[in-house]
Amino acid sequence: MAGQNRHLSGDSGDVLIPTRGKTVIEAGDFCWTHPNDSNYLLPFNLFTDSSTTGAGMSDVVENFMGIAKMGSPSGVTENVTVMTKGVFRFPLGHPQAVTVGAAVSGVSPHAVGSGASNQFVEAQVVGDLTIGTTVYLGTIVKTETSAVSFVDFSLRTRFSGSTNIVYDGT
Repeated sequence: MAGQNRHLSGDSGDVLIPTRGKTVIEAGDFCWTHPNDSNYLLPFNLFTDSSTTGAGMSDVVENFMGIAKMGSPSGVTENVTVMTKGVFRFPLGHPQAVTVGAAVSGVSPHAVGSGASNQFVEAQVVGDLTIGTTVYLGTIVKTETSAVSFVDFSLRTRFSGSTNIVYDGT
């Protein structure tokens, strides 16, 4: 799947973030840093809070870092490069028509409940992120009037204006 998640254009605003050796990250994963785990980088699928609105969800929302530019297999403890801005193409959770300016959010792999997919998104009306979605990821940049399986969006993170930094948890 990672090969289908593409950085289409724009500066990627790379940030280097440490990860634990036991954590597996694939290129193309949505990632966040866990404030209660020394701010190590984690893929969205390791989010295990019991609700979409709990304290754990706030951690993901507040600490969403971007999209992994490179993978990190188990046993590797080097920093991972994460892209914090640019235009990307990701698969939708289900085919749908999309409109420029609509929000893109991470999506739970469950119809209702917790968790988040590393590599699927949903189109949402801005200000109306609903159950089953997780983190605001950016805005759609290309209208498709018929149902499509992929969406092009402009990524937004708290580091979208930064360039070439090493994240230290602050």
